Amino acid sequence: MILDFETINRIKKGCCRTIENDGWFSFYRFSEAERETYRSNDVFYGRTMAGSSICLDFNTDSESFSFEYTVKKAGPRNFYCFDICVNGIIASNAGEEEFDKGYGTVSIKLGCGRKRITLYLTCCAYARLKNITVDDGAEINSAASGKKIISYGDSITQGYDAKYPSLNYISRLMQEFDAECINKAIGGDVMHCENILRSDFKPYFVTVAYGTNDWSKKRDFEEFSNETHEYLKKMSETYKDTKIFVITPIWRADCECDTNVGKFEDACDKIKHCCMEFKNITVIDGLTLVPHMKEFFRDEKIHPNDLGFMIYAGNLIREIKKHI
Repeated sequence: MILDFETINRIKKGCCRTIENDGWFSFYRFSEAERETYRSNDVFYGRTMAGSSICLDFNTDSESFSFEYTVKKAGPRNFYCFDICVNGIIASNAGEEEFDKGYGTVSIKLGCGRKRITLYLTCCAYARLKNITVDDGAEINSAASGKKIISYGDSITQGYDAKYPSLNYISRLMQEFDAECINKAIGGDVMHCENILRSDFKPYFVTVAYGTNDWSKKRDFEEFSNETHEYLKKMSETYKDTKIFVITPIWRADCECDTNVGKFEDACDKIKHCCMEFKNITVIDGLTLVPHMKEFFRDEKIHPNDLGFMIYAGNLIREIKKHI
């Protein structure tokens, strides 16, 4: 049984638009209006197409599940991966280390009984799906809880460099809190007020994780300070009745260097200081989340690998639970 548009819309999570064209389904985490805020930057505009935190999440008694896919690059990474989890356990990881083909079919046997199936789309590429199939007559029910999280950030929040998209820290938040995440992160992005997008619902909570690019790209400490304050002020006002968790930058291998902004630790301290003004913002110290060792980073510098993300997520979840 091939799932139709209505069914796909019921079980999708993490996207605000679904489009079907010639049987191919495209999923978008930004609306057209939201994408326009990045129109002036071709690189960022392209990265809005990536499937970060988009899932199909459903309960079923089907004994099989399959789909066809095509992928296109939506950023600087050459790999892409899909995860299929059965009752929260990874049962399939499919994709390519390089874009040799950019298309394929994934098929998995699920076994007997009722189970929860979650298909995680690749974080760093634009994927389309076709012929999403379960057994004829199988039960298909959305697994959505109704809770939603909104996450803002840069490449780490977008999911670089998770080979297993179900293991990045946003996916782990979704799993732990049984919530849908609307991931507004863009690789390379910095704090600027234009990317704060007012939602039409009250989130369970909001996460914000910028600063590492601000530290490396801003012209000087004064610019960094002013833009950080204005960004957090608008964030606090936009989500005035919602708990906001601001995650300061995690360790990076070059954090002993000085930039135009100054020392890395001074930039982290400035973010913490700016947060103190706003009652609905709670700071989480990013330097306590991931080991300060290259072995936990896929590029040995900035972006956690799957093990690094698992540790990041576990520590972050522990901190968030102290405040909700």
